Amino acid sequence: MPSLIIFLLLLSILLIMSQFTNATVRERRQSGGTPVASSGRATAYGSNTDLSSSNSMWKTPNGTVGANGTSSGNAAGAGPSNVMSQSNAMTGANSAFSNGNVNAVGANSKASGMSASNVNGNTLSQSGTDSGSASGKGNSQVIADNMGFVNGNNSATARGRAGATGNILTNVDLSVGQTLNWGSVMFQLSAISSALGENNSQANIMLTGSSLYNPALSAHGLVSGVNDNGGGNVFSRVSANGTGNGNSSQLTGDMLGGVSSKKGGSRLVGAETLTSGNSSSVIFCL
Repeated sequence: MPSLIIFLLLLSILLIMSQFTNATVRERRQSGGTPVASSGRATAYGSNTDLSSSNSMWKTPNGTVGANGTSSGNAAGAGPSNVMSQSNAMTGANSAFSNGNVNAVGANSKASGMSASNVNGNTLSQSGTDSGSASGKGNSQVIADNMGFVNGNNSATARGRAGATGNILTNVDLSVGQTLNWGSVMFQLSAISSALGENNSQANIMLTGSSLYNPALSAHGLVSGVNDNGGGNVFSRVSANGTGNGNSSQLTGDMLGGVSSKKGGSRLVGAETLTSGNSSSVIFCL
């Protein structure tokens, strides 16, 4: 009997470890009096996961010192999925750092993340992308957060959230990404949320991209419907897409909703705000 208990405990530990995986590489060196370090780290949680991370450091014949760190991860399955990716590169006083996290919650979900940091002499860059999807009945949600720094004070941040509520079907997709070079930044933002429910449903999104040197991008949208007297279905859908490159940016969005009612007493409301730099627009539908 004691041996059976020990066997069951070991089996439980192995099952838990199969849900959560971690990959980390780190290295630190001294190159001709210049401290050099790089790292890549990724963690993932889900029924199915895969991870990778790498790092490298070099010194060219002309004396240029460089370092690079990367990481990526994927997770999918029934229930929640989560991926965290992180990278770092440093040579002397120059450094680049990237960190991202994405969490998807639903009956079925997927999550992916990527991070890369590079320093080559005085040329610095970092980038990160996080994406996720969730679907099912009831509530589905994806939240992503990605940020990076170059030499500590030059930063870029991309964030997003998409959620849907409906007892027949919900589906959300979200992707946020940013790339930062010294004095230059690019953003890619995308979200779509839809829901179908008996008598009520709701879909919502939020996207933001900001940095010290780039006008902020943001989108907030909500579509919600209610059938007070019952006897019909309610559909809600909202989406937005945005790109930014230096001082040039573009942002679009749309909303869609419908209520099927046999007894009257139906309400449908939607609102979406799009902001790009110093310009903004607000759209309402009733």
